[in-house]
Order: sequence, then C-alpha cells, then structure tokens
Amino acid sequence: MKRELKNLALAFSSANLCLLAVWRRLILATSTDKFLARNHTSNDFLSILLNVLLFTSLFWVVLALGQRSKRRYVQTSSRWLPMYSFFFPVYLLSRSDPALHLQNRLLVLVGRNGVILAVLLAGLALLGAFWRWHLQLRRGAEILLFFAAPLFLIVACTAVWHLFTTSTAVSAAGRIPGRSLKVEHTGPRVVWLVFDEMDQRLTFAQRPPNLQLPELDHLRRESLYGSNVHSPGRETLLCLPSLITGKVATRYKPVRSNELMLTFKDEQQPVRWSTQPNLFTAAGEAGLSTALVGWYLPYCRVFPGMLTSCSWEAFGDPADERTSTLSGTMLHQLLAILPLSSRVDHVREYQTLLEQAKQAVSDPTLNLVLVHLPVPHGPAIYERKTGDFTVFANRTDWYLDNLALADHALGELRRSMESGRVWDRTTVLLTSDHPWRRSRTYDRKADPRVPFLLKMAGHNESIAYDSAFNNIVTRDLLWAVLRGEFSDPNNLAVWLQERDRVSTSKQASVGLQPQLQRLEK
Repeated sequence: MKRELKNLALAFSSANLCLLAVWRRLILATSTDKFLARNHTSNDFLSILLNVLLFTSLFWVVLALGQRSKRRYVQTSSRWLPMYSFFFPVYLLSRSDPALHLQNRLLVLVGRNGVILAVLLAGLALLGAFWRWHLQLRRGAEILLFFAAPLFLIVACTAVWHLFTTSTAVSAAGRIPGRSLKVEHTGPRVVWLVFDEMDQRLTFAQRPPNLQLPELDHLRRESLYGSNVHSPGRETLLCLPSLITGKVATRYKPVRSNELMLTFKDEQQPVRWSTQPNLFTAAGEAGLSTALVGWYLPYCRVFPGMLTSCSWEAFGDPADERTSTLSGTMLHQLLAILPLSSRVDHVREYQTLLEQAKQAVSDPTLNLVLVHLPVPHGPAIYERKTGDFTVFANRTDWYLDNLALADHALGELRRSMESGRVWDRTTVLLTSDHPWRRSRTYDRKADPRVPFLLKMAGHNESIAYDSAFNNIVTRDLLWAVLRGEFSDPNNLAVWLQERDRVSTSKQASVGLQPQLQRLEK
C-alpha cells in the first residue's frame, strides 16, 4: 500500500509538471498574464483537471507495470519515465524573459556557432554527470516529485474552486460584433496599420538584398515616407496605449483583466487606460464609426462600449481554444505542452486576425479602423522561399521571413480595399509599435526607428520626409485627417515641420536619439 501511494504521488507530480505551461496561465498567472490572456471559462479548468487525471493514470500504470515486470530494463525504464517530466518546467524557464535576454546576449557575444558549441558542451557535461551519478539523480528527482505533490494538490483545489465559480459559456470578450450601419459615410476614411515589431532599418534603410518586399515598396512609392521616425517606447504595453491616447506612457500596471493603469510622462498619478480620451473616443463623439482588430492587448475588454466593432487575439495562451467543446479544450491544452505549440498558435492568431482585418478595412461604413497584426514579431512562422507557413524554421534570418509575411498581409489588405472600392478614398497609415528588439542577434546592429508610410486619400505621389519625429503624433495626425483639416500630403509635411519646430524640446524628453544622417532617396 505504501508503494502504491508513493507511485500515485510521483505520478500526480509528474502529470502536473507536464502541464505546467497551462497551470501558469490558469492558476499561477501574474497580473500581466491575466490582463493579456482571454477570459477563461469553466471548460478550461475542467479540462486541465481531466488532463491531470489522464497523465496521472498513465504514469501510475507505467510505474506499477514496471515494478511487476521481471525484466530489468523494463523496471529501469519505468522508473525513469516520470523524471522526463522535468523537461517541461526547464523548457518553460528557458522561454522566460530573463532566459531569452541571456540567450540574446550570448548570441551577440559569441555568435550562433558559439552558442551551439556551448550547448553541446553543456549537454556532454550533463551526460557525464548522468553516467556518474544517475542513481543519485533519480533518487533526488523522486524526492522532489514526492514533496511537490501537496503543492500541486493546492493548485488542483484552486482549479476546482474556479470550476464551480466560473461561467460555463465561452467568453465573448474577444469580440464585439459590428453594429448594423446602413449609411455609407462619405467623409474622411482612415485605416491605421500597426505591424508589431517592424524594424525601419531592415525593412527599408538597410534591407538585405535577398529580401523582397514588393507591397511595402509599392505603398512607399505613393506615400509620405518618414525615414527617421521613432517610437515612444520599446514595449507594446506602453507603445500602443501611448499611440492611441497621444500621450507618452512611462509605466504600466495591469490591475484587472480589463484594466491597465498607466503613468504618463510629467504626471505623478497613474490613471485607468479605459477612461483616457483617445482617438476612438474623439471619433465616436464626432459621430464616426470605428473598428479595431488587434493582437496581444485585450482591446475589446478595455473598450467594450467605445467601438462600433472589435476583435482581438491573445498571444500564446495555452488555454486558448475557440471551441466550447470539452474535448477540443483538452486537446488544445495537451498540444500546448509541445515545444512548437507557440508557433502553431501564432499562425492561428495571424490567420484569424488577417481575415477579420480584411473585412474591417473594406467595410465602407467604417470611418476609422485600427489593425494591429502580430508580424513580423516572433516566433518564426513563415518561409519566404516557399511562400508558406512553417513551425520548424531554425535560422538566424527568421525575422526576414516574418517581414515577408507582413508584406504579404499588406497586399491582402490592399486588395480587400480595392475590391471593396474604398482604397482610393482611404487614408492609410502604416507604422509599428517598436523596432525589432533582438536585431543584434541577426547582424549585431540595432536601430531605434520604425517605419512610417502615410498614403493620403485620393493621392499617390511619393514624398520623402527625413526629419526626425516621434510617432506619438499619430493620434493628432489622424484626428486632423478625420476632421478634414488637410487632405494633401504636402500639407501634411508642413504640419509635421510646424509641429517639430514647436515641440522639439518635448520630443527630446521622450527619448529620441540624436537625429540620424539623412537617408539616400
């Protein structure tokens, strides 16, 4: 009986370690995790409990059969099987922000080959330690698993509590259905495209010769092209709220799943993002229809009554499944423990958002549309040579592939607007929240600039604007377009110059780097 209880404790702890990525989002989530994840339902908690029971039964059966077997290699293999569950927390730790930062620094210092060599040496050292002390390692792992069982039991009890206190319905917080608008507005129309982590240097200024971006080049030839534009920050949680409100946020703190506290520059007290005047509140007060298709930030939860329509996708939520079936949720959680699951989810997020964005940008009843897409932000999900998705890319230039995917998305959006006969009468702004923060791992270079392409409705001339400015001006700029203050790109250049002259000191205070040398046209 004592041995059976020990096996059960080992099996239970092993099962929970295997599902640690799911537990982290459901029970062990930080305030930021809760803000960025979708609203979980009772199905999520019931699924994780059933999956734990499934894994526990599997490990328990293997241990029991192994102990009863007369073959020594079967006994040894069965005793080692639960130890493999330690791979999952180690892998999860390796994907944490501090670990990724360390990996980036190593890549910059010693290069990709140096990191591979270091990994091989570390692997050989581990094999040597395993060969020398394998019995001690196994016993130590068994002790850790045995004493961890009560801790995981507390987590499981918490999941049971959530199971009976959480709604059984799939949350609709990820989408606000569009209201029926029978009147097609003839006033100014704006589509604001934000490609997450798009880098100005690699996209335009120093594009590698083996990277073709025909759609971006096409838009550049008919737009005002800002070659020296900076972002108000380096985190999406700061940049997008700053761009939408038109004020530079310096700190953030999620306090609920639908609220983000922001501290703006030159202000002491944090304020709720949902209550701040912004581009969408101004458009709504003017009687304009608005839509938002976004990634990462829970826009629809923060602004539930502000937008005509809204949809968003969470980033890498292992409990995220767009079906209300219990089996579907269980399957998604099981797939989430695999190393490449984040790439599979990223493909799904991109495809879902692109289809929703195509509908929004081509809708003639909408005056203002913000589209925040998850590319070229990682992980790597595209192969530009084949023009198809992949989850097995393992190259140092994966970012270029994701850039090519962003270019493809721009083409899809353009064709949707052309087929909807709204392209010519739409002002299109393409920019990014921040540059590629890991660019040093590619070519040891970094650049604070982001792309800025503005095509005015009814115009297709190319204008180069090389003076430095911060894209925090986006809110005021687009509001001026919506109010009809200017419709000529030359007037826009004058507007930017005037604003730059008046607020040079203010721009310097938000962290602009010294003005870069003017790029060659």
